[in-house]
Amino acid sequence: MKKIFLLLLLTSIAFSAIPDGYYDNASGLSGTALKAALHGIIDGHTVLSYTPGVWDAYQTTDLKANGKIWDMYSAYEYTFRTDQNSGSTPGSEGVDYNREHSWPQSFFNKATPMVTDLFHVYPSDTYVNGKRSNYPYGEVSSASYTSTNGSKLGTARSGLGYTGTVFEPIDDYKGDFARTYFYMATRYYTEDGSWLNWAMANGVELKDWAIAMFLQWHYADSISTKEINRNNAIYALQHNRNPFIDHPEYVSYIFGGEVPSELDAPVAASATNIDSSSFTANWSSVASATGYKLYVSEDAAFNSLLSAYDPKLLTALSETINYLTPETAYYYKLKAFDADGESAFSNVISLTTLEGADTVAIETVIPETFRVGNTYPNPFNPRCILPLELTYDTYTEISLLDVLGNEKQHLFTGMMSAGAHQIDINGTDLSTGLYFVLVKYNSANVMRKILLIK
Repeated sequence: MKKIFLLLLLTSIAFSAIPDGYYDNASGLSGTALKAALHGIIDGHTVLSYTPGVWDAYQTTDLKANGKIWDMYSAYEYTFRTDQNSGSTPGSEGVDYNREHSWPQSFFNKATPMVTDLFHVYPSDTYVNGKRSNYPYGEVSSASYTSTNGSKLGTARSGLGYTGTVFEPIDDYKGDFARTYFYMATRYYTEDGSWLNWAMANGVELKDWAIAMFLQWHYADSISTKEINRNNAIYALQHNRNPFIDHPEYVSYIFGGEVPSELDAPVAASATNIDSSSFTANWSSVASATGYKLYVSEDAAFNSLLSAYDPKLLTALSETINYLTPETAYYYKLKAFDADGESAFSNVISLTTLEGADTVAIETVIPETFRVGNTYPNPFNPRCILPLELTYDTYTEISLLDVLGNEKQHLFTGMMSAGAHQIDINGTDLSTGLYFVLVKYNSANVMRKILLIK
């Protein structure tokens, strides 16, 4: 009964990609007109409570693959809720985590809805959060403090456009914070009457030096799978999105002075037919486009493009990419083109190829502990794998449930031998949505969440 109650509780946590038509009102716009249109799309979001709403949200928005809290300020890892700050101030890094308002809350008087807007309220090491304080983001020339992951507090570098103390996150997350600030400047556009002016902004309007720096951070640190997943998870809770993650070209159109091409960008759809050595990339058609340029890479920044897709020119709306490495992450995006030019980039799709079927086991290794791993890839379409390790032969039941607790597939029942196993889950006949894999073994019940996106 407790398991069914948990499933009912999680019915609102439904991850989804960009809804059809979500950005239609922004098509073809730039500058202030685009900012105003995006503001109209993402304002009026569902407001969470600060306690427990924001704390609880981190269970779906900010967990790493290993289940630990994803902190961008520190190298320490924390267990959700168990290591949550209780109100005390630790004297060192690595004690617990709290809630970091990347746009300091004192500058909007801790008012609603800004104070609980997940797009800028991140989990962070409590001690490092205190070190960051209300200092602006910047680039440090001489550090007075450096956290375990390399984030720095110190004197701003010469030529930054700001003099004084700044906090510099590591390169891996600079783009994240840049797109966070572009979101804040757009979500609260014209709603900043009571906001205070500070080093980075007048009200919600970013200062020129901040825009110049954030543009560099945005271009240097491209959108990661972490950001995409977080955007989807927040949409499930707040029912609005960060448009600069979905459409990174909007950054240039609003803050970089560029004008969009008359040709719309294609929308990349989830990969299909994923196996150990291939997958099919899919995308929408663009009216009047002559063709499409497909880019496929082994990294989210598209620095490791496959030689045949750097880019590959196509006229179809799908392409099967072959001769890939098993259990490897791949990313793809597109541009449309015609005789007059090309569009902006589409959104980025990520996936992981499955384990190779031809793998030969040299010997059976018996693990020291029972373990139910995390499914991969996740999100998936149409198949994914659940790894399972048993220390001895045991009776095991494995089922796939929907969010209401209804069994959709019976995956395994019977004695399972000791060793490592991989349970194949096929979602071909299922609808897009959130599902749970329930594993019963050794008098224990373990669940894993998986997301099917078609």
